[in-house]
Amino acid sequence: MNRFAFPFAFVAGALISLQAGSNTALKKAFGDPMPALVVNYLIGATGIVLYAVASSVSIPTSRQIANAPWWSWLGGAFGIVYGLAAVLLGSQLGAATLMALVVTGQLVCSVVLDHFGWGGFEPHPASLWRILGCALMVGGLALCEILTRPADENSFHGLDELWPGPTVTTLRETDGRGGRSAPVTPSRWDEKAGLLNGMHLRSR
Repeated sequence: MNRFAFPFAFVAGALISLQAGSNTALKKAFGDPMPALVVNYLIGATGIVLYAVASSVSIPTSRQIANAPWWSWLGGAFGIVYGLAAVLLGSQLGAATLMALVVTGQLVCSVVLDHFGWGGFEPHPASLWRILGCALMVGGLALCEILTRPADENSFHGLDELWPGPTVTTLRETDGRGGRSAPVTPSRWDEKAGLLNGMHLRSR
């Protein structure tokens, strides 16, 4: 294997993150995602054409075009889906969450394609280590999303999902007579920490 293959693939992956950011910036500047996508793909297509001309790439014959499987023409459509997702979701999800979702989807799909030999790939059985790698990616995605999600003024969303006992959003103070009063909110977290911990231990 070429010693530059791994570094080149790594840099390409990093550039995908930068592409999502640049497309998002264009969308904000233009006020609409579609012009940003058009500019993105026009620049990409121009670069590919210039490279093909400079490399004297031969034009495929009509027979070669006819022999291509039908699904091989869908690559451009798949690229459009990714471009739309990056432009529309980049500013909402942030670079880390967006790329974690993209890479996790790529890895899981790649393992499935390799295992069954679909999509023109040679069969590579899904070993235990590959499956474990996918599971770790899903776990990393969960950590990026849950633990870094900002809490609003009324709830701790990350704590609600990680804590199996009574949660901040569902726990309410008792008034001493079995009644219930206001919910415990983040602004009152410090003064209610002991109450929350005590009830969590009793629920086990």
